[in-house]
Amino acid sequence: MSVEIITAILTSTIIASFISGIIAYFQFKKNNQLVFITGERQKWREDIRNIADRIEASQSFEELKDVLVDLKVRINAYGRNSDDVMQDSHIWDVIDKLEKQDEEYESAKKLLILYLSTLLKMDWERSKMEVQGNGYQMAMYFFAICAEVSFCYNYFISLNLFLDFLFVLASLILFYPVIMPPRTGMNTKKALEYFKKNNSFINDFCKSMCVMVLVYWGLTVAVCFLNHKANQIDAFFLSAFLLFVTFMIRFLLEYRQYMIEVYYYQNISLCKSRTGGKV
Repeated sequence: MSVEIITAILTSTIIASFISGIIAYFQFKKNNQLVFITGERQKWREDIRNIADRIEASQSFEELKDVLVDLKVRINAYGRNSDDVMQDSHIWDVIDKLEKQDEEYESAKKLLILYLSTLLKMDWERSKMEVQGNGYQMAMYFFAICAEVSFCYNYFISLNLFLDFLFVLASLILFYPVIMPPRTGMNTKKALEYFKKNNSFINDFCKSMCVMVLVYWGLTVAVCFLNHKANQIDAFFLSAFLLFVTFMIRFLLEYRQYMIEVYYYQNISLCKSRTGGKV
């Protein structure tokens, strides 16, 4: 075996091991954090259930006042001056209604209990998703590493090329599904219109995925042509396919979170209609 092949094998092995080590470190750190956060959120849910029971049992505002204080320190304080439902702005609005003690008092009280029930359900579904999501993440890391190893093998051994800018850029793209930031921008309008029109989340994700896969394929084609190995382009088919699979796993992982938020927004709207829409 020549020195060049041995060097290529060692290089690809070192790169894959380095990336695997980084992923393993962050996965271990995340698992430890998840155990702690899951326990704290379970305690928080128990507190919210207790508060909901106390709200239901209260016979006057004097009894309710202390309960509202306990509730205020257990919901998102940023929602006080926001219209973002994910920051509990709708709960703060109902608390303000209750503190006015006007003719909408009883409706506001019922609505607050419904909101808290919906919040508990959403948090429970999110907790389940985070625990189950570890399987999706491990699969995503596995396919990303396989794509990277396949790419390194073909780049250094099959094509006998050397480390350059195109290699670095293509390697980063193979890990983009793992490192890409989560999608944000969810709002009430999107959620309530979700079933009325095409799902923009799917469309946007597919566009991003197609762009990155095409960029990666364009880089590999450029590498082959620049090094006069155009007849060996098919060497990168496997890594391109694995990149697509990694994107699809990331999509499934993120789409589940998106749907939890969609249903949360929709249920908040239904809760308000159940109280007659008076609050």
